[in-house]
Amino acid sequence: MSSTSSLKKTTTRIFSVLLGSIIHAITINVFMNAAGIIPGGFVGTSLLVQKIFLKYFGINISYAALNITLNSLPAIFAFFYLGKRFVLYSIMFIVSSSLLVDLIPMYHLTDDIFLNVTFGGIIYGFGASLVLNSNACTGGTDFLAMIISHKTNKSIWNYVLVYNILIYVVYGSLFEFKMALYSIVFQVIYTAMINLGQTRYQRRTAFIVTQNPEPLADELMEITGHGVTVIEAKGQYTGEKRYLLYMVISKKDVRLIREHIAHNHPGAFLNITDSEQLIGKFVLEPID
Repeated sequence: MSSTSSLKKTTTRIFSVLLGSIIHAITINVFMNAAGIIPGGFVGTSLLVQKIFLKYFGINISYAALNITLNSLPAIFAFFYLGKRFVLYSIMFIVSSSLLVDLIPMYHLTDDIFLNVTFGGIIYGFGASLVLNSNACTGGTDFLAMIISHKTNKSIWNYVLVYNILIYVVYGSLFEFKMALYSIVFQVIYTAMINLGQTRYQRRTAFIVTQNPEPLADELMEITGHGVTVIEAKGQYTGEKRYLLYMVISKKDVRLIREHIAHNHPGAFLNITDSEQLIGKFVLEPID
């Protein structure tokens, strides 16, 4: 990779992480605060502890101090199992978003709890997807989820919901179950946005029909890093020999191969479908 493209990639990565942290902080101070809800994970844990100390002891603890402290051990754990740069960018998000939550003033855009829960969940999920697609994470349970997903090659965000429900049970018991239930609705919307927006574990199947398979197959392997199966076929209408190229790719590769085929192999026929289930070895780009 050239120094120019490396600098561009790094700059884009930093920008996305910082933008995600801004969205994260605004969502907490504008939507969550107005609705009286908390998210899951260590963010929700930090907000819950903050609320407990304020209500029962009259002590206002800094959110940044709580969240950064809670994330310290998972970050150290992730440092040994995931890429070092991945962890450093994740720490950048944790620190910046935590400080922004304390710095950005709280604001009630609307008092409608349904609107706050719905749009808060959508925006919060969008911000988290920006961070995840930048090869970083939002910390806490995300560190653990990323480790397991990377090792098992499966997305487990729905299972993280179990931990979050435990937080909501405590929140409902100490405060109000109505708010805890709304928090669960928020978390479901947020989780759905993560599953929709995160591209790393989404796969697509590409079928390409061409008369000249060798150069195209080599080029596709170079672009995506994934193998290609070449099958000899025949066009039923023309009776001419054709070749079918079959490959499974990551969602982020779709645009790359579509543009490459359109510009360099205009006579090829491309069809891309979703890959719902995959059994076998599928090499993911290393987390770094």
